[in-house]
This record gives sequence, C-alpha cells and structure tokens, in this order.
Amino acid sequence: MGVLSGDEQATLASGLVCGQGVIQIGFQSIGTNGGSMATVYNASRGKTIRRQIRGNAGASRRCNPTISRFVPDFVRMMPMSTDSPPAPSPATGTPAWWDGRYRAGDTPWNQGTVAPEVLAFVAAHPGRDDWALDIGCGTGTHSRALARAGYRVIGIDLSFTAVERALQAGRSERLAWYGIQGSATDLLLLWRQFAVVLDVGCFHSLNVEQRTHYAQGLARRLAPGGFYLLYTARPPMDPDAGGPAGIEPAQVEALFTPFLRLKDRQHGWHRPDEVRSDWWWWQRH
Repeated sequence: MGVLSGDEQATLASGLVCGQGVIQIGFQSIGTNGGSMATVYNASRGKTIRRQIRGNAGASRRCNPTISRFVPDFVRMMPMSTDSPPAPSPATGTPAWWDGRYRAGDTPWNQGTVAPEVLAFVAAHPGRDDWALDIGCGTGTHSRALARAGYRVIGIDLSFTAVERALQAGRSERLAWYGIQGSATDLLLLWRQFAVVLDVGCFHSLNVEQRTHYAQGLARRLAPGGFYLLYTARPPMDPDAGGPAGIEPAQVEALFTPFLRLKDRQHGWHRPDEVRSDWWWWQRH
C-alpha cells in the first residue's frame, strides 16, 4: 500500500473533525447534523478506528492532534450520528441506500471489468506518482487500473460498503489506493489538486444543482493540464425504465467547456442506429 507524505498525513489525519457536528477536511469546515465522530480506516492495522473529538462548535483551528498518530487510508466525510438506529427503509440515493444495494449485490453497473477507454488512457499516460481522483469509485475497479499504472489514487463514493471493498482489493495488490466516503458535490473539501480525474457513471446520476457543485469542485481540483475522463449515459428512452437520469451531450459541454478542452469523445451504441452513451476525454486549460 502506498504511503502519504508527512504533510499529507497531517492534513488528512488531523483535519478530520473539529467541534460538535463540524467535519473538517483540509482545514475547511462545514456544519453537519451528525455527531462529532471521526472514522479513519488504517490499512496497516486492518481495522476501522473511531475517535470522539471534543472541542468548540464551529472551530476552524486544527483538530485534536492525537488522531494524527494514525496513517489513514480511509476518511469518512459523511455526518454520523450515534444516537439513533438506521432507518429501516433508507431514502433512495442516500449513503445507507447505496450500502444496501452493495450488500445485496444489486449492482448491475459493477461488472468487475475495466473499461477499454481507461486502459487506453493509462497505456498512453502512465503515472509517475501523480495523484488521481476517482469520483463515484464504487469498488474501485477502474481506478485500480490507474494505481497499477503508477498513479496514487483517491476514490470517493457515498457508499461506505463500496469504499471498504475497494480498499480491501487495493490492499491485496499493495496499491497506492486511498478511500473517502463522501459526496461528488463536495470536491472542494479535498485538500489537493489531481493530475487525473475519473468518473465512470456518477455525474449522469446527479440533478442539475448537484452537477453545478460538481463542476465547481472539478474546476478547482483538476490541476492545470490535467485530464478528466468521463462516462455519461443519455436520458433513457423510457422514463419509467429506472436507472440513472442521464444527461444530454449538450448539457455536458455547457458545464465543462468554460474550463476544459475536449480532446476526444467516443459514442456508446445501444443499437446500431441509437447512440445512448458517451466517453469524454477532457484536459484542463
């Protein structure tokens, strides 16, 4: 497993939680409704360590330094509450809902096969300890290909279960793969810029407001000259068919062309006469 540098460890480990109900990543704080609990997955110890943090509500200073003794491979950004049991039927799209689908094996998108477009990219652009971000990483199938090609990868997903499985798979190959349970709309909370950002099927499931937050975060976290690989499905022909909402190519271009340059785009064909998805390869101005 790869190891974060000392400064990165300090930022990630001591910048977790400050005060009552305030989560802090990279020393930027946001209020939450959850308890003041930090969850750090430590690969070298093979277990999840939880630490209760005490402090002033809304504190913007660095958190309790005792947590920085642990080298984290997993950070839980989602608000947590220890006072009430989980809802028996979690709302669609919530972290608990996604966890349930992964535990039940109801994950038709999770085929365990790396997309040819990702393999072609890493063959042309191997990493040299550059940092890569996988948004909506799931169990990490695609981003482990980046890690095998020399990138240090951070995967972010709403599902704790998915990220935990991705970490286990990364550890089994001794890859530099780190996990964050968090939202694709909170990219500004991450502490660094990335040479590569990958999204295979997350962006097209977001609503209009969430896409705007996502694009704002991407503009700040993709390094100048960095690459953005994106897979999007188009809206379903039958609105009652289920699955992601999808997005039209014109909507993708409107959001990203202000700060990205399109290098390539490939169509995905549902039938010989019907384009239903797109692979995008962008580069930061």
